[in-house]
Amino acid sequence: MASSGAGATGDKYTCAEDGFGDCPCHTAEATRPPTIPKELKSLKVTIEPGSAKYFCTCGESKSFPFCDGSHRAYNAANGTSFVPTKVEVAEGEEPKDVWACQCGHSKKRPFCDGSHKKVKAVGAAGAGTA
Repeated sequence: MASSGAGATGDKYTCAEDGFGDCPCHTAEATRPPTIPKELKSLKVTIEPGSAKYFCTCGESKSFPFCDGSHRAYNAANGTSFVPTKVEVAEGEEPKDVWACQCGHSKKRPFCDGSHKKVKAVGAAGAGTA
């Protein structure tokens, strides 16, 4: 399996059990994965007291897994209502480490659940490439 999300142009990524079917993540109401995963591993993010991080749910962010505001244009063009997920730590609390999903296929997004281990690249011609 590839260790990075960088794939060939035209590749499609799927977490379907057979590796070739439609990815159930692309039909999810609350989140959708990026077309090409940034990385097929989790990202440790430390959130400091009194601060927050905003995580992408639309799959369009250029700084995925973090939100860059791309959901606004995507929502306007597609009639959807994606908003980022806010994770914050209150003043006076300890810093919080979270493991963020970078593949976009986690069932617990924005948090990693290990789904990146079964994400596969499927070439434009339908052949497995990961």
